[in-house]
Amino acid sequence: MQVRIRIPGCVAPYFRPRIRAVFQAPLEARTAILVRGFAPSRRVRIYPEGWSERTSRFAPEMLAARIAQLRELACQIDRPSISHALVVLCYDSASFLLPEERDRLWRAFGVPIFEQYLDKWNEVLAAECVAHAGLHVKRGCEGLPLDVTPCPCGDPALRLRSTRPRLLRAAVA
Repeated sequence: MQVRIRIPGCVAPYFRPRIRAVFQAPLEARTAILVRGFAPSRRVRIYPEGWSERTSRFAPEMLAARIAQLRELACQIDRPSISHALVVLCYDSASFLLPEERDRLWRAFGVPIFEQYLDKWNEVLAAECVAHAGLHVKRGCEGLPLDVTPCPCGDPALRLRSTRPRLLRAAVA
């Protein structure tokens, strides 16, 4: 897709190619992304129409989508068989996963859940690590609460502090 730009005093319009973001996967796997704006590659395919027969034929090992799309897929009887992970794409800090939603998706698909906080151009602002101890800040995130304690994964990057209470998984008598 190209974007048409009008330059004052110029007769011929200048077409600037729209640049697509490269998906930064938490794991190396065949990935289907259900959101526009990412660049496809050998192992990454883009399906902006959502889950379909075409997506199913690709047989993705990892699936990346907005939380609403994943909730919808989790409710289907013939939900996709994903073997590696789900990546939840968040575009604002209000759309981060609640612990209950994370547990529900994990039970439905049987794979780990990773979150990525993206800007409007699908560039990663923060991404969850394999330790699932928060989202490591890559860039931006000014004004959001940050956690400066060390992460169990060993990455020294600051992490976004959860503004929602996390429940401890302990038996209550």
